[in-house]
Amino acid sequence: MGWLNNLFDWGSGLVGAGLNYYGAQQANETARAISREQMDFQRDSNREQMGFQERMSNTAFQRSMEDMKKSGLNPILAFNQGGASSPSGASSSGASAPVMNQFSAAVNSALQARSIAAQLEQTKIMTKLLEADLPERERAAELYKSKGGKTLKGIKEIVGPLKDIAGIALKR
Repeated sequence: MGWLNNLFDWGSGLVGAGLNYYGAQQANETARAISREQMDFQRDSNREQMGFQERMSNTAFQRSMEDMKKSGLNPILAFNQGGASSPSGASSSGASAPVMNQFSAAVNSALQARSIAAQLEQTKIMTKLLEADLPERERAAELYKSKGGKTLKGIKEIVGPLKDIAGIALKR
């Protein structure tokens, strides 16, 4: 029956490790897909932004001259003053996919299952030892409750300090 428990312990550890591995693998695939989507969006957004900046730069003098005309000033002043400013606009940064170590969770799961199995075995052994020791402890408790036991207890209380005193005297 013990071999069956060991087999079950190892089997459950392997199943847990496999499920952790599969879950990490799926999470990594999803993270990569989201990262690709984000990078595609950012690439398109950056291209649009660069086009805007190019248009603004290419029309700087025309826009400046148009502003001078609307203001009632001589548009030639735009040449001396330089073109209209080109706004920088928006920008975006790259995306990264958080990748999980697929084997780490699987190995930890297997090790944890093995550790739990060892703890259960240790608990069983300790329970057997305590059960074997129980009758002797019960007899000792009964003895100390009796009249003779109380006398023995009193003697122990006297002899204990005497041993300590004798030990100190022998050390000198």
